[in-house]
Amino acid sequence: MRTLLADIGNTAIKVGELQSTILDTACRAPEWNLPLHELPPVDFGSTPTRWICVSVNPKGLQKFVEMVSDRQEASQLRIASFADFGLPVDVTEPDRLGMDRVAAGSAAIRIKAPDSGVVVIDVGTATTVDAVTTEGQFLGGAILGSPDLLLRALNQNTQALPQIAFEPKADPPAAIGRNTEQAMASGAYWGQVGALNELIRQYQTRLGSTPEVMLCGGGSEAIAPHLHLPPRVFPGLVLAGLATLAEAETGL
Repeated sequence: MRTLLADIGNTAIKVGELQSTILDTACRAPEWNLPLHELPPVDFGSTPTRWICVSVNPKGLQKFVEMVSDRQEASQLRIASFADFGLPVDVTEPDRLGMDRVAAGSAAIRIKAPDSGVVVIDVGTATTVDAVTTEGQFLGGAILGSPDLLLRALNQNTQALPQIAFEPKADPPAAIGRNTEQAMASGAYWGQVGALNELIRQYQTRLGSTPEVMLCGGGSEAIAPHLHLPPRVFPGLVLAGLATLAEAETGL
């Protein structure tokens, strides 16, 4: 049976196929990264498909479940919950943790060196920055707007600022913008870099040693070169967290 892993976010569905190891799944970019209203063009032939999903978007999840059910009745669909991961946490409200953060943290614990803590950064619609101790305990972290979200908020909540897009594959903007658009791009990009570097610095103090930094999400490649602790970029880190559940069920 084919196993597909799905991360249903605020604006997109990311889907990848289960790889032979947790690390392989983390290193592999999702095969599909599509708007919420689209179902990946998976071959829904006679072979049943097992889906393991995580979601931070209840309406998007409902739509996804309906689309999968319409395409193949024989599909198995597992929607992961916090309890499924068995993630050791030190937070006040574990049941309110975003499931993408839980999945990424679970994968980071499996990938990290035994003697190292981890800072896990996911640059999506929102940017999340979480701390994991050397012993593998998830401490929580910070949530901030991504560069793209900040640019949209500036346009929507001011009278004169235009709508511009964050281009993660473009060269970084000049720090000193010479017009309004350039100034907005500078603030969104370099403000994000500065915030992340400061959070890493503070987390390093809490974790007690130099942590690994693991980076994922659509904006990760753009941010990675300017973090003061060189990160490891894992485009499939959230999906790798789902792979840990598949491993627990059947073994990889």
